[in-house]
Amino acid sequence: MQTLLRWKKWILLLGLLNPVLGAQSLPETLEPQVWNVSPSELPRVEKQLVHALWQEAVDTAFVYYLLSLTYLRMFAAEPTYTKGLQQALQLGQEAMELQPDSEYGYLSMSEMLFVLGKKQEASFLLHSLQAQAEKKHRPISWRLKLQLARLQPAG
Repeated sequence: MQTLLRWKKWILLLGLLNPVLGAQSLPETLEPQVWNVSPSELPRVEKQLVHALWQEAVDTAFVYYLLSLTYLRMFAAEPTYTKGLQQALQLGQEAMELQPDSEYGYLSMSEMLFVLGKKQEASFLLHSLQAQAEKKHRPISWRLKLQLARLQPAG
């Protein structure tokens, strides 16, 4: 329970530190919205992210990651929206293919497993990603740490 509270505080803090700037927002400014916006506002966020894909010099794997999370939230809000689940899977795979060394595809795939109730598989994927980062002497991102914390058993 404490882990979940810490996770929510992190998301709220990110939202306060990184306000949304409107329709022309950079993907980084949309990330807190993907996590915090109400389900009825998710289609608006989706449109902003799709718009961001058309901008030059945007980290496409990152935008795919955010779009994947948006579709997963849409699916979680309305489980009959299986198209969202399918799109999230496709975007996660594309993010992995575009930037195999990036964590974004793996994070979106682990989030999909988490939404589907496959916490053990999501945890395995994230621990593999963590081991890969440590092996290459790369710092572990706050996103990976946050996802790992969400998967820890309450206690």
